[in-house]
Amino acid sequence: MAKYKLLKQYIYTVDDKSLPKNIIADQEYRCRIDGYSTIMTQMRPKIMNDEEKSTTTYPIFFVETVRINELISKMYRHSKQIILLEDILPGVAKTSFINTLLINEIHDTNEIEGVDTNREEIGTIIGNNKKNTKTKRLVSTVNLYIDTISEKSKKIFQLKDFRTIYDELLQGEIIDKEKPDSRYFRNGFVRIGNSLETVYIPPVKEEEIFTALTSLIDFMNSHKVDPILKALVTHFMFENTHPFYDGNGRMGRYLLSSYISSKVDIYSGLSIATAIRKHSDKYYRTFKQADDMFNRGDLTIFLEDMLTILVSGQQDVIQDLRGKKEKLDTIKHNLAQQGQFSDLDKGILFIISQSQLFNIVDSTSIKDNEIVAIINKRKVAVNSIKGAIKDLTSNGILVEISKNPLKHVINKKTWHELLI
Repeated sequence: MAKYKLLKQYIYTVDDKSLPKNIIADQEYRCRIDGYSTIMTQMRPKIMNDEEKSTTTYPIFFVETVRINELISKMYRHSKQIILLEDILPGVAKTSFINTLLINEIHDTNEIEGVDTNREEIGTIIGNNKKNTKTKRLVSTVNLYIDTISEKSKKIFQLKDFRTIYDELLQGEIIDKEKPDSRYFRNGFVRIGNSLETVYIPPVKEEEIFTALTSLIDFMNSHKVDPILKALVTHFMFENTHPFYDGNGRMGRYLLSSYISSKVDIYSGLSIATAIRKHSDKYYRTFKQADDMFNRGDLTIFLEDMLTILVSGQQDVIQDLRGKKEKLDTIKHNLAQQGQFSDLDKGILFIISQSQLFNIVDSTSIKDNEIVAIINKRKVAVNSIKGAIKDLTSNGILVEISKNPLKHVINKKTWHELLI
């Protein structure tokens, strides 16, 4: 089966060279929008040509190609694999892995925009979430992502909901001169590109933004398209509209992450920005193609490219989970062979091993009081657990890494022995 081509590439595959390129493109466009596998929407994005002329004439459409259907099926299959792997993980490992994905997701969505972010800083906010105030940088961002994990993702039914999410997600992140200057959104010119090239000029007036996002809300709340495709088309339309002066990319990826988390699984949802950063060239190229007026609102290749990126993110999650699960099984086996440790010691060391293996930063590693709470549920006295941790520390098996809150990790020598 021939590979699907956007109109800008398709015109060069036609043997009849007597017709003007625009005529060839128009003929093929009409065939595509009338096709049985074509999904038409009511959204009319602003699209632009090389001379920076723009139009909102063409509604978004896409063809459900074999490739798109294969990739959607692969996403759902990968999700099942992820859930099966997650189900066999002990609790501390599971929580630690989610924390790692969350840290990477927030770090990478910021890095894509050139916003410098520290993973340890994000981890500190996650690790001390109950103590958070709204004044510290990134707190609001972290809390909104945590709501997604807790299945409390935000719903969008009206225009002001976009602004509410924007304000909450990016509180303290946007400088005053870049904040929205109209009712909900910006009401001024922005240009996407660099000093050498204008890639795209989104709608200028808030009235135009209202029109675009109103049609997007209708699409978001319809049920005629597969949820994954709906999420990706929504991602394009939001970024194409670019309703704010700054923070559009971060908000667009948050919306995509939140929706995939709720409709597929949390692990897939929290691997999106990391996958996009890894494939940033493909990400920006596919947006540029979709924004091109000559392609007349065709998102087919955009969907194929974005699905490929999302699938690669899932594959990385699966590989990481499998690798760490094998290491955890090795640790469990090796602990069982150790005669120098009591059963209580082994229980403590196995819990710390889960945290040490699956966390990416010390700030989200397990606290001593959490270890005590877990083992205490097995009817072991609190004083006995605390005493065992103290003895393991005195003997050099555990190393204290934090006093407030109190935390320990396994020393390098013992950790190496447990992993081989």
